[in-house]
Amino acid sequence: MNSIAANPFAATVYGSHQTYHVTVDDRIAAVRRFTTREQCQAVLALPDLQKTVARAVHSRLRQIERDSGARSA
Repeated sequence: MNSIAANPFAATVYGSHQTYHVTVDDRIAAVRRFTTREQCQAVLALPDLQKTVARAVHSRLRQIERDSGARSA
């Protein structure tokens, strides 16, 4: 797996340059768009993750769990 695919905060590609979400606001906005546990777990594995972003990821994981439980019920 290449580093671009491994980083869930990969953003727009401009020519041959990959950009990434690095600010807390941008990362939290990206987390809100995540639809799988795997995306959230990949974020939690990143080094130097901001605490606010980690809290948002944990919240999103709980929401995904609730949503998947509601669908299976």
